[in-house]
Amino acid sequence: MYLYSVMPPDASHVEEYCADIIRQRDEGIADTPLLMFELIPEGEPVFDKAAEFCRVLDLYSERLLPHGIRPAVLVQSSLGHVYELDEPAAMQKIVAPQDGSEISSYCPLDENFRQYFYRVMQRIAQSHPSAVMLDDDVRLIARPVYGCMCDRHLALFNERAGTHHTRESLYAYLTSHPKTDALVQLYETVETDTLVDCVAVMRAGLDSVDPTIQGICCVNARCWETDRTAPVFAGKGNPVIVRAANGTYAPPDVLNFSDTMRRSATIRQKFAGIADVIIAETDAIPYNRYGKSARYLHAHFTGTLLDGLQGAKHWITRLNEFALPSGEAYRRILGENAGFIRRSPRLQRTCNGAAVGSRCRARIRASAETVILQHVCLNAWVSRFIFRHSRAVRYLQTAT
Repeated sequence: MYLYSVMPPDASHVEEYCADIIRQRDEGIADTPLLMFELIPEGEPVFDKAAEFCRVLDLYSERLLPHGIRPAVLVQSSLGHVYELDEPAAMQKIVAPQDGSEISSYCPLDENFRQYFYRVMQRIAQSHPSAVMLDDDVRLIARPVYGCMCDRHLALFNERAGTHHTRESLYAYLTSHPKTDALVQLYETVETDTLVDCVAVMRAGLDSVDPTIQGICCVNARCWETDRTAPVFAGKGNPVIVRAANGTYAPPDVLNFSDTMRRSATIRQKFAGIADVIIAETDAIPYNRYGKSARYLHAHFTGTLLDGLQGAKHWITRLNEFALPSGEAYRRILGENAGFIRRSPRLQRTCNGAAVGSRCRARIRASAETVILQHVCLNAWVSRFIFRHSRAVRYLQTAT
């Protein structure tokens, strides 16, 4: 079971956050804190963000290692999530194929960007986190603009294709031909190759200091590219771990629960034979109980575990201000059901790998010692059961 909890790299409340991290571990909520680093390049010359963030990481490690907890790092922004930067770095931005405009995200083919992140990963590795997770902004053709047509990308495509396309002519070709067309497929391959090469540079930065660090990649909503980046970033001898794109951040009601499960099942199938471990994205917005109920979060997590996923990246702590009590309801329900959560992989095997989202029916019987899942149930029935009976059917902490 892989259980991560996103935490702020807050130097002003280290003692309080470390006490909470130890509590999360002791109560079975999460084993590993993920300190969130926003490392997208900014400034000219580029700010040394990694040095400041890693100083805080070292403070957390100093307090947590004696308790057997080694923090991990979430690189929450690298290429960029398209939000505007106050001081963009002098690096190539992604050029939209549609109109040639630059978006607020960096091109992975830019050599300065690659060398910046090589140094960033070197600095992170010097603090020896247990893992480094790349967020889902590490994507290119999976973006709404469908890749980058900067001069470098365009020249590389024409070289590989033996063509002389301009941005306008290539975009016209891509939008008038099917995905099965050879040139369309080559375009996607070239774009993805440059992203994979960039991720390889990031991995090389870690390896130059500590090659044992586990690398984790977050799958984007379109499920593209991560099937190639995740094995590269995992690290030699490490399992390939991906975080699913099954986040339901602020659900308007419980009726969309089946869609949450659909996305889990899609990614489980997509990454079969590629990823050794898939963990759920149980994030809430605005990272407290008002964005997503504790009951929904628990149902979300439970459903994905029964569907074959092997853990979660929880985001149950507010980051924009110190407000630990705002995540108390999340901690309480995850702690109360920690025994069931730890046992879920065996329950999932009991029903012979039948997915919760598949066409099967299930009957659940519980007692003080056991929770038995039998292969027989419809998704809607499971949804109602989890919501209505997650307290009545007590998932005991003593379950083994």
